[in-house]
Amino acid sequence: MAASALLLTGLSTQAASASPATVQACAPGRVCGYNQGNLVYDRLPVNSGQCERTNSSVDYVDNESHLDQRIWSGTNCTGRNTVIRSGGQGGVNLFWSVGGL
Repeated sequence: MAASALLLTGLSTQAASASPATVQACAPGRVCGYNQGNLVYDRLPVNSGQCERTNSSVDYVDNESHLDQRIWSGTNCTGRNTVIRSGGQGGVNLFWSVGGL
């Protein structure tokens, strides 16, 4: 019984961590933001020193561009932030703007 519960928990955790990008892929050269699996931001990368607000908060970013991008919690590239490297992707928690490194 315990082994079955562990197996089911492992499967549900694995399914929950699936990339939203598998549903609506981000095109090469683009930076895409997702909110609960829905594509809400799809743009060219933001250049160094610039800031761009997303259309809504994002909880997952797929950076298919050639530039590293910094994702910010504030709407004007302020607050907590994280870097999504070129070709990388990752979960974030309700971030509102993208800035170039």
